[in-house]
Amino acid sequence: MEYGDYGSGSVEASAWVQVEEGCRIRYWVYPETDAIELTLGSHEELSLQASEAGLRHCIAAFTSALEAFEAAAAQPDETVEDLVSAGDPPAEGAG
Repeated sequence: MEYGDYGSGSVEASAWVQVEEGCRIRYWVYPETDAIELTLGSHEELSLQASEAGLRHCIAAFTSALEAFEAAAAQPDETVEDLVSAGDPPAEGAG
């Protein structure tokens, strides 16, 4: 099992969702309030609202998780501790 921990802020709600290829994902952009709303699914939907900075933070964390997944798939004999980075993803433009 992979595990990564990003950020220290709070979440107003907690939920679990399974996203598969082809899952319907819709979004709305509200620049006047610095808000982006994403909705996953088509029947029992899950919505997520974020600021532009919050969305960028999610993208960085999702990218890091995808890279960890790909590394784990490429090295199935490695232990979880060898593949997990619990730190924040690098700042945009760093490297």
